[in-house]
This record gives sequence, C-alpha cells and structure tokens, in this order.
Amino acid sequence: MAYALLFSVFVISTCGLVYELTAAALASYLLGDSVTQFSLIIGIYLSAMGLGSYLSKYVVKNIITVFIRVELLIGLIGGSSAALLFGLFEVASHFRPILYCLISLTGVLVGLEIPLIMRVLKNRFEFRDLVSKIFTFDYIGALLASLLFPLLLVPHLGLIRSSFLFGIINVIVALWALRLFKDETVGPSALALSGGVLLLLLTAGFVYSDRILHFTETLSYRGNIIYAKTTPYQRIVVTREQDSLQLFLNGNLQFNSRDEYRYHEALIHPGLQGLEGPLKVLVLGGGDGLAVREILKYQNVSSVTLVDLDPAMTDLDFIVVDFPDPSNFSLGKLYTNTFYRLLDRALEDDGIAAIQSTSPYVARQSFWCIVNTLKSVGLLVTPYHLYLPSFGEWGYVLASKKRFRMPERFLPDLRFITPATARAMTEFPPDMGPVITDVNMLNNQALVRYFEEEWAKVVH
Repeated sequence: MAYALLFSVFVISTCGLVYELTAAALASYLLGDSVTQFSLIIGIYLSAMGLGSYLSKYVVKNIITVFIRVELLIGLIGGSSAALLFGLFEVASHFRPILYCLISLTGVLVGLEIPLIMRVLKNRFEFRDLVSKIFTFDYIGALLASLLFPLLLVPHLGLIRSSFLFGIINVIVALWALRLFKDETVGPSALALSGGVLLLLLTAGFVYSDRILHFTETLSYRGNIIYAKTTPYQRIVVTREQDSLQLFLNGNLQFNSRDEYRYHEALIHPGLQGLEGPLKVLVLGGGDGLAVREILKYQNVSSVTLVDLDPAMTDLDFIVVDFPDPSNFSLGKLYTNTFYRLLDRALEDDGIAAIQSTSPYVARQSFWCIVNTLKSVGLLVTPYHLYLPSFGEWGYVLASKKRFRMPERFLPDLRFITPATARAMTEFPPDMGPVITDVNMLNNQALVRYFEEEWAKVVH
C-alpha cells in the first residue's frame, strides 16, 4: 500500500509538470512573446505550488480524504484548462487575469499533493528514507513529462487532448487512493461517485477534443472553416469567406486567395526576372505551392526543388526563402547569420535569393534586422516592400553577391508587378526607413525579441 502511494508521486508529478508546460505553451500560442509567457507561467506556477505547500499545514485531520479531493479538483481544473482557455480567449475581455488565476489555482492544488502524501506515509518509513523516496519519484516524473510533452503530446495529441488525458490520470490516482485507503476516508461513496462522474466528463472531453477545438476556432476565425488538421508540426486551418480562401498555420494567416498574387509576384519576379537560364531554383518554405506557380511561368527554369529545409543545397541560381515570421526561437534561427552563411555558400556568383521579411511598417526593427543580418555575412541587399490588403505593408529582401538592378521588363501576364511598380517598391518613406539593429545570431536571437515587441503593440 505504501509503495503504491509512492508510485502515485511519480504519476502526479508527471501530471503537474504537463499542466505547467501546457499552460506556458498555450499562453505563448495565444498571446505571443514566448519568452515572457514561459517565464511568467513557470514563475506563477512554482510560487503557487509553494503557497500550496504552505497551506498544507492547515490540514490537520482526514489527510487522505483531503488528498483524494485535491486529486479530483486537479483532474477537473487541470484537465479542462486548455479547452477552457482556448474557448475564453476570444470572448473574455480580461483573458490574462483569467489565465494567471487558473494557473495559480492549479499550482496551489499541485503544491498540496506532496506534503499530504508525506504525512500519510510518515509512519511507514524513516524520515530520511521517506524524503529520498518521495523526491526521487517526483523528479523522475518531472523528467518523463519534459520528454513526453514535446516529443509525443504536442505533436500527436495537441494541447486540449493532452490536458484531458492527464486530468483523467489524476482522477484515476484519486480513485486508486480511495480503493487503497477506503477504511480511512470520510464519505467514500460520495468520493467514488464524484470520481466516476469526472472520469466520464474528462473522457468525453478527450474523445471530442477535435470538436471542442473546432468550436473554439470558429470563435477565432472569420469565415467558415472548411478544413482543419493537426500535424506533428503545426495546426492547419483553411477558411472560406465569400469568394476567398484563407490559410492559417498555428493561427497565423499565411495567405488570402483574394490578394496572394501580390505577395507571390513581389517575392518571385523582381529577382527571377533578372537571371538568365537555365535556372535551378530552391524554395525553402512555401509549401502551399503558390511561389512555385510563379516560378514555373519562366521557360528558362530547368528545375524547382521545394523543401522545408535542405542542409545540402549547393550551386543554385535562385533561392526563395518563404519561411513563417520569426515569432519564436525555432523559427528565428532560420533568420540568423549562421543560416545566411549557408545560403551564401549555396548561391552561385550570379544568383539571387528572395527572402520574405515581415512588415517594415509594423515591425520596422525586425525588417531592418533581417537586412543587417544579411549584410553581416557579406551579401549585397536590395530591400523592397508593397501593400497587401490582407497584411498591410509587407517587406522583402533580395540578397546577391553582385550588385542587383531592378529589371526593366517583366512577364506580360502578371497582375501586379510592372517596371514602374517594381521601382516604386524599393523606395521607403521615412517611417519605414533604415534603422540600426543588432545582427540576429543564434546566441542572441535579437530578431525574435524585436518581432514579439513590435507585433504585440498591434495585437494589444
């Protein structure tokens, strides 16, 4: 019996850390500024656990009964937290206080667990033996959670289903403890009934997680959702609004079919028009195929390779870098001087790379940080921008080893790019002009900091 309860320490420790990581990831996903959100959530959660440990001293009787009730509450609150927060994000006017209060409540309850278990087991082990066993199981459980969360839970189950799953596990721990200590609990029948009801509710939430997510997404997206899928890498949502389609990846708009031709014509044609064939083209990102559509308008293109990331790229005439915006460190590394050195090596002497570079109006420092980082590796740069109805002002950079001149002619069937519009795109008004920035490096990720600070002003 004692060792069974010790094993529950391992289980509840895993559950507790999963709730913490889920809340931090969810806050980062919904609010942006991943470093701040992870730091805040972890700090609030740990301090709340400390408060819970302190409050445990006021539990003076019926300790095992209190422990079971705490487990049931954690299962209910922690298990449903992700679904609840996703649903409240679009409708609650004060989302942050709700988020932090929910994290605090979960942390307090989790902080109660270990002290209560230690008091239940204090007469079954010597104190030093009890402490060593408790914390050994606790830390091993934390290790398991830290491995499961990024490798299995997020890519394969998602945040909502993972949260429900571990809520179910907490309720099972409560029912298991009830079975082991039935004779020592107060109101075992009521506890069993409560546990059974919670188990059914959380299981229903787990089974219908996709429907819950779909419902919360209908609150977040304009138009009707016509396709939604969670892959090991991202959440893909396609919506239809009147006569247009929109693609969202992890909640971020990637294109609107109404005006995407402007984005992709500006990304491809200024650089590609000035090159003679035969051309070998590499597209990094751009999995929607729209950049490739523009590239295939050129008869002198001999091959197009479309990849997310190719570490072995060599001797290429034209490279399109259409990565998502640098909203977190995993994406920010694809905008560093380290990555651009690889790009420089892959580019032929007469080659050109076209790089989407976020908004020079909303994120002025971010845009010029990309420009300055490309310059830092010795590439010559031509920054330019245009207005996209779906995004506002958007920026690009052409990088080359030789001085680039904007072409004087373009394909005749383009809907937006002409010699006149191409020349105008290289002119920057004072409020979007060059600024001094840090170079984006792997060890500072300055671009992510700029990006989060600048876009947060728009969101809030």
